[in-house]
Amino acid sequence: MGPTYHLTHTPTVRLVVNEMRIDDRADEALDERLEGLLNALDEIHEAASAGALAQTGLNKAELLGLLNDLIYTAQQTVAEIQNQGADHTGTPTLRLVRKTS
Repeated sequence: MGPTYHLTHTPTVRLVVNEMRIDDRADEALDERLEGLLNALDEIHEAASAGALAQTGLNKAELLGLLNDLIYTAQQTVAEIQNQGADHTGTPTLRLVRKTS
C-alpha cells in the first residue's frame, strides 16, 4: 500500500503511513477501479481531440450516451454526498493518484 496524505491545520502536508487493515484492501480495489475509469475517459478524450473516435470501438451516438450517463451519475453522487452534511468525525484524507499512461 502506498502512502496516505493527511491535511493538517497548517498549510503543509504531512505524510502518514498506515498499517494495512482489512478495509484498506476494499479502498485499494475502489481506487484501482476509479483509476481505470479515469484512464478510460482520458483515452476517449485523446481520441476525440485527435479526431480518431473510431479507435474507441463505439460510434459517436453511443459514446455521447455513455458519457452523458457517466456525467449524470457523477452529478447525482456529488449531490447525494453534499446533502449528507459535513462529516467531522475523522481527519480529511488527501489521496494523490498518479495517472498511468
